[in-house]
Amino acid sequence: DDLLKYITSKKDYFPKSVLYMFSVLLLLMHLDGRLSSLGIKGRKSIESLHFIFRSNSRDAFTYELVEERTTCTIAGGGGEFVKTEFFFPPDQIPENYRHVVPASSYSDELKRYPAGLVTYTNLIQGQDLDDIESRVVEMEQKIDDCLLPNACFHHSVKRTKTFFGARYLWTKSQLNAVESDRANGIRVDVPPVPKWVGGLVEQPLVEAEVLPENFVNSAAINIYHDGSEGIQSHYDDASRFARPIVSLRIFSDSRLSFGTRYFGYVNGSFFVPMPRGCVTVMEEDGYGANGIKHSVRPTDMTHKSAALILRHVHDMSMAAGRDILMRECNLWLDNLSLQDLEEGDGRIPNEALYANAMASERKTRVECEEVVRSLLDGVQKNLRAERKAKRDVGKVVNR
Repeated sequence: DDLLKYITSKKDYFPKSVLYMFSVLLLLMHLDGRLSSLGIKGRKSIESLHFIFRSNSRDAFTYELVEERTTCTIAGGGGEFVKTEFFFPPDQIPENYRHVVPASSYSDELKRYPAGLVTYTNLIQGQDLDDIESRVVEMEQKIDDCLLPNACFHHSVKRTKTFFGARYLWTKSQLNAVESDRANGIRVDVPPVPKWVGGLVEQPLVEAEVLPENFVNSAAINIYHDGSEGIQSHYDDASRFARPIVSLRIFSDSRLSFGTRYFGYVNGSFFVPMPRGCVTVMEEDGYGANGIKHSVRPTDMTHKSAALILRHVHDMSMAAGRDILMRECNLWLDNLSLQDLEEGDGRIPNEALYANAMASERKTRVECEEVVRSLLDGVQKNLRAERKAKRDVGKVVNR
């Protein structure tokens, strides 16, 4: 009541739509409270009726994973690092676990149910980690100075996604574009994976046998500029990316959350801690990669943070992506001219050329399909006529 009186007294500062919204909201809250306080025996339908959704628990995770740590040494006299494997408690296994994870990957007899998630700490640290972060800062400056192609980065409010080696279509406008499903949405019109990624990140992981050699053909860097915007729940699409999926956390600590609900940020299933310098691996045939979505929540970041993600795009998708790039380049070259163009000469803008060509190709394909369908209909019609004629002849003979 006090809130409603305050809003009413300040009505000159609020538009009518805001006043209406608050009035309806307060009315629903009042009705909600009254229904909850009835407590009439046998009136469960009234007790359970709520106009406004209210969670019956605080923001919490369903499963508390069991950690198993092993101290490892890099072959050839390298340093030590810690490998942490995560397991589900034997009495707390997700309902779809056995449908997702092969029977060879878990043991009912030993009651071991791996989550398919492994982290490595102290593997990349010290000056190497500082150098990686410096390289990312330099890359941000190149983006600001327009020294990188627009295709290789995407800005949202306070997050930047960058792609090297290959990118994938994921925004609504990209997915609605002409033939966005070709090559499983993979495009290769981006710079190659930087050499420093290979030297400072990939090579140490290969030496520690975290990654197979020559596995990585694409890299992405997700930069959370102040930690106030995360990334919502999603899968790393298995039709695009082979497993494992490997990421390095830089700039600050965070967590990788799984199975979050309600806008992708609350009431999750479980999480994996990712301190600065932590390498996180979502394993092949693992539950974490294939059975549940993952996210990075803003509540798990205190300031700037970033993830450097190493993946292998399937070879067929990469080949199809190169074909698309070659076609786009040929169309662009065909549209070049050594003569000065006069305004209004009717030449098609470069950015629209590919879309027009694809639309023309699709129209041609549809026309061909119509011709084939017409021919098949004609053949079937003739067969039916022949069968009918044979039946008519048989009837005449019988008479």
